Amino acid sequence: METNPTRQFALWAMVGFFVCGGLLSALFFLFGSFGQIQGRILGTTFSLGFFSLLILLSASKFDDEDLAFFARLGVFAGVLAAAMLQLLIWKILNPNTIGFRIIGISTVVAFAVAHTMALWRNGLSEVAAISLRLTLFSVFVVSIMLIVIILSFKGSGLFYRGLGFFAILDVAGTLVTPLLGKLTRPSPA
Repeated sequence: METNPTRQFALWAMVGFFVCGGLLSALFFLFGSFGQIQGRILGTTFSLGFFSLLILLSASKFDDEDLAFFARLGVFAGVLAAAMLQLLIWKILNPNTIGFRIIGISTVVAFAVAHTMALWRNGLSEVAAISLRLTLFSVFVVSIMLIVIILSFKGSGLFYRGLGFFAILDVAGTLVTPLLGKLTRPSPA
């Protein structure tokens, strides 16, 4: 069986994130009082768990020719955001505007790609495929708008209304698309 180096990297990153998160969580319970160290341990545990899930969802589509680039992009963005966030949590990275923006943008990209990979299905009925396309468009628009905000855009009320509109379409489509896929699936002959 041929091993994809990017997939192998993603899986090792996930293993590392889970091991670090688990060890830090276990250490958290060894200390008697809640303080700065325990807060950092919890922050590390939750953030590594969150990014591990995003990386896993992105890595799930490495073998799909049409999605491989985006899957790799999602893994890269997730690893970058997780690593930089750990440096920030443990005060190794001096927080500055650029660092926060890189973490924010890479988190948005990792989440958007993972969200897309979780929704992606082949062989959908026409109705479900239209719902999927509209939902993916909403994911894209919300992601771009969030990146624009992270880059310090001070939007108008109309901008934020648009963000809310597409975010609601995104959530609704995320719920409706899989249901439509099941409800409109052709019955076996």
